[in-house]
Amino acid sequence: SEFGIAFWDFTLATEVNEGSYRLKTTLGKAIADKEVSVKPYLLPKFKIAANFDRTYYMPGQIVKANVAVQYFFGKPVAQAQVTALVSTFDVAFSQLLSWKGQTNAEGLVAVEIPLPQKLYGSELLKGDALVNVVFQVTDSANHCEESHCQLTVSTTPIQITAILDNSVIVPKVGNKVYICTAYPDGTPALTELRVNQFPYQTNSLGIAEITVFPESNSYPLYIEAQDREGNKVQKTIQLYSPENNDFCVALDRATYKVGEEVKLQVLPGNSDSERSFYLDVIKERQTILTQIITRQDHEWKTSFTLAAELCGTLVIHVY
Repeated sequence: SEFGIAFWDFTLATEVNEGSYRLKTTLGKAIADKEVSVKPYLLPKFKIAANFDRTYYMPGQIVKANVAVQYFFGKPVAQAQVTALVSTFDVAFSQLLSWKGQTNAEGLVAVEIPLPQKLYGSELLKGDALVNVVFQVTDSANHCEESHCQLTVSTTPIQITAILDNSVIVPKVGNKVYICTAYPDGTPALTELRVNQFPYQTNSLGIAEITVFPESNSYPLYIEAQDREGNKVQKTIQLYSPENNDFCVALDRATYKVGEEVKLQVLPGNSDSERSFYLDVIKERQTILTQIITRQDHEWKTSFTLAAELCGTLVIHVY
């Protein structure tokens, strides 16, 4: 299709050999395959619940989980054989290690799995590694059920991200930058920051707002972050912009309600410029409002009131 997606249906016969089937696709010299299982569907007889001691882990730490197994009519699955299969994702999931145990009379078992000191990270997870844990439980009637859990393993206890108020920096004007700190599970991290040796502190959402005044189209941020538990990380982030980008746009707020006034200011790199700017307010790919912003008292400012038809997500386009 126009999105680069191909699909088809493959109908299995009413009587077919059970087992693993491999699907293979080719595009020129590129080959991709996937293995699927063909077997009768059986209703699950019991459920498996795993409660981990942490929401994320560091390489080399011990994964601790309390696994509870219970029949759907309420009786615990006692003396069941439990196997935990641990695998990590590189180009595909590959098994790292396994653990075996047995539930007690209450259907409970404590699992402890040591993680390797080295795992392969993924760009999609910002360098973190994805670990898959499969719990296989077999009861006394030789019935087996599985439960899949995914864990995040990170070498960085605090992740730092810098987000520009505009998409790129503009030289010789104040550029707002939001420094975001979070734990690998996505929880905001309340941290003390030092950005280019200046102190800041993130709020309860893990965000700190700073303003930088770059002299050129490139500006480095040397960031140190430390939380209350003593976790400390350092990161260098390079901000940049194209050579022809010489102005930015600042709004007084990020969200508005119908009837409120939107205040907008254009900040050019050359404050002595006499040029004018053009403003388009776009909603659902349609231009709703157009204005010309001219210089008044050495500033380029404008405002407009949000009518009812402007409710929703708006795109502010200045050129």
